[in-house]
Amino acid sequence: TLAGNTTVVFETLYTEGKEVGRHHEIDDEGQTVYIPEIHTTAADQKNGINHTEANEKATIVDTVYYSHLLPGKEYTVHGKLMDKKTGESILIDGKEITASTTFTAENEEGSVDVIFTFDASILAPKTVVAFEYLEYEGIEIAVHEDIDDEDQTVYIPKIHTTAVGEDTQDHIEKAKNEAVIVDTVSYEGLEVGREYTVTGKLMDKETGEPILVNGEEVTAGETFTAETEDGSIDITFTFDSSALAGKKIVAFEDVTYEGISIGTHEDLTDEDQTISYPEIHTTAADQASGSKTMTLGSSVTLVDTVTYKGLTAGKTYVVKGTIMDKASGETIGVTAETTFTAEAADGSVEVTFTFDTTQLQGKTLVVFETLYDTQGNPIVAHSDLNDEDQTVSVPVQPVIPPVVTGDDSSPMPYVAGLTVALLAAVAIAIMLIRRKNKHKLV
Repeated sequence: TLAGNTTVVFETLYTEGKEVGRHHEIDDEGQTVYIPEIHTTAADQKNGINHTEANEKATIVDTVYYSHLLPGKEYTVHGKLMDKKTGESILIDGKEITASTTFTAENEEGSVDVIFTFDASILAPKTVVAFEYLEYEGIEIAVHEDIDDEDQTVYIPKIHTTAVGEDTQDHIEKAKNEAVIVDTVSYEGLEVGREYTVTGKLMDKETGEPILVNGEEVTAGETFTAETEDGSIDITFTFDSSALAGKKIVAFEDVTYEGISIGTHEDLTDEDQTISYPEIHTTAADQASGSKTMTLGSSVTLVDTVTYKGLTAGKTYVVKGTIMDKASGETIGVTAETTFTAEAADGSVEVTFTFDTTQLQGKTLVVFETLYDTQGNPIVAHSDLNDEDQTVSVPVQPVIPPVVTGDDSSPMPYVAGLTVALLAAVAIAIMLIRRKNKHKLV
């Protein structure tokens, strides 16, 4: 209870109840005993606050304020980090996290820093408390051990994010004008009652660069007060994703306290942070011939091979197709579908249509396909009336003239006719010659 005081011992000598001598000298160093007091304040060396990022090389500075030391004397402060939750020493590879500083007191009161450097990435999430011990000539003379002292406490939070498309509630989404991605940021090891801000931006998985829409990065953020050490908060990205078909995007998140970053989750390989915008391409052909010209018949099969990219392996999908009349742009009423489980992100599946082509002679047909998840949410479509790969044609049945066989009639009528014609021609020639000669005589 006397910590932080400097005491002076007064002595009085008695004999037979009478005072015969005294030593009452308040400034006598020989009579003086120092009862030091220490108080510590721990903070991250980089940001100066009581939160540190879970880095491989974290540094916590514990400033030890002392009073009632003996000026000119040498002291040593030893410190170690404690687990606030368990009250036990924190161990890394079986060893305590300790630090010490030796100094000479210039005055009775002052301060000195004790610096802890350690791998915080393997500790997060963790709340640590710095305990300090002051020694003089190898003897402990002051202690500050208070597991509940906020000044001695440093928070090492951890965050994890899970991004899903609002429509699918999965890591796969349709590219469209008004896309919504919900990123749930789970946090551990925050200080209860403190206000934090979480901000996020969307990255291109392939390039590692921010996604740009109209030249602007796609960002979102929320400010919240931590009601418990562990919890979660949702942030929502709303943007135009129509140009992202065939791409994968990754949500990066950063949590700040008092404007200072205390935790990030930036991992391009993290599937939980990733949203895929699939792409499909289709190639239609007659099953019998393998060509783009359909066979004429009442039950002809067309095979449309759907090549996909960016699906989630192990998930089940449905491809639904319809055949369109290219000239009118309207469906001919023929549909088909195939349900499949994607063995890998990229692959292909066939959709087969069987129909009567004799009723469609001379038409050009285009196959439209749409990919759905098992909840019926459309993921991606391939609908292009001008895509030659999606197009087939139905020929027109040729008209063959009848072949005349078995004619036994005589050729004489033809010969007679020809003879008559020749005789008529000779007669006309003779008449013309006579008329010419008559004119000459005149």
